[in-house]
Amino acid sequence: MVFALLLDILVAVLLAVTIVYSVILNRRLGVLRQDKAELERVAATFGEATRRAEDSIGRLRDMADTLQEQIKKAQALRDDLAFLMDRGGATADRLEDAVRSARKESAPAGGVTGGTRPAVSLATAAAAAAAAAPQPAAAPEPPRAKIPIPKVDTGLKAPPETRPATRSPLQGIPEPRSEAERELLKALESAR
Repeated sequence: MVFALLLDILVAVLLAVTIVYSVILNRRLGVLRQDKAELERVAATFGEATRRAEDSIGRLRDMADTLQEQIKKAQALRDDLAFLMDRGGATADRLEDAVRSARKESAPAGGVTGGTRPAVSLATAAAAAAAAAPQPAAAPEPPRAKIPIPKVDTGLKAPPETRPATRSPLQGIPEPRSEAERELLKALESAR
């Protein structure tokens, strides 16, 4: 009997320890469940942020490709403008030389009398420059790609109603022989 009583007391003590341990374990599992819900929210938020970042990277790549194409077009346009400036400078030099030679040819042998200078018309100077211009080589220029040039309003031009209605000094010039001279005349006309 004493042995049975000792055995019952031992079982009661072990049951009390088991109950206490179960309560502690239940609390820890509750905390873990709360952390699990919060961890799921964090994982969902992280997944959404990752998806948005991937979309943004794709848009950045598209924008970089577009920007690279625009840079290539701008470089080609810059090269074309540099070529036109060189050709325009050479044409202007030829025109200046032609005007000088035309003035020398039209000056009287004895010098200028009365303090007046003989007038050389712009048409005569342009014709002399066109005659003095070297003839183009037999091989034509390779075709250049046409790049659309965006129009930018600088606000520097006067409105059409305030411009003086004068005749262009370039209207009497015969048609130039080279394409560069035609482009130069068009640029001069548009600058008015």
